[in-house]
Amino acid sequence: ACTTSEGYPSGGVGLIWPKGFTVTTFAHPTKTNFEHISISIQMQHIGQVEVTSIYGHCGDLMGTAKCVNSIIHKHNSLSQCCVIMGDFNQSVEDLRGELDVAPQPSFRHHGPTCWAGLHPSTIDYAIMSDNVASVLTSMDTLDTSLATHSPIQLT
Repeated sequence: ACTTSEGYPSGGVGLIWPKGFTVTTFAHPTKTNFEHISISIQMQHIGQVEVTSIYGHCGDLMGTAKCVNSIIHKHNSLSQCCVIMGDFNQSVEDLRGELDVAPQPSFRHHGPTCWAGLHPSTIDYAIMSDNVASVLTSMDTLDTSLATHSPIQLT
């Protein structure tokens, strides 16, 4: 785990999917400061969708934006649908402002997800292709016993 500038621990993310989704591939790219893993699933009415779980480095906002840009560019160049979820370690507004892609993907968030520090923040959210956003219309945070974060769930 990394340590934030305020001295709090900062960790990683994972993927959990419900029964019934067919996972066709699993990828774990080379380790970088921007950990991410991907699975490819078959979604009804959409087809193949790559779902990526990302952990944005708490000390490098521009690097995280560059990593997200490269993931989105890859999917756009292949005409693939995608969802990128996780702990981006920056606000939706900050990341949206740094993305260099057109058209801009849809962002889905649901209030504060991180309870470390003096003020709760929304740094866990999802970015997705518009056609996926039209099907996955709801996001919730889950009540768990995890120390400082509330996991997010798309439905």
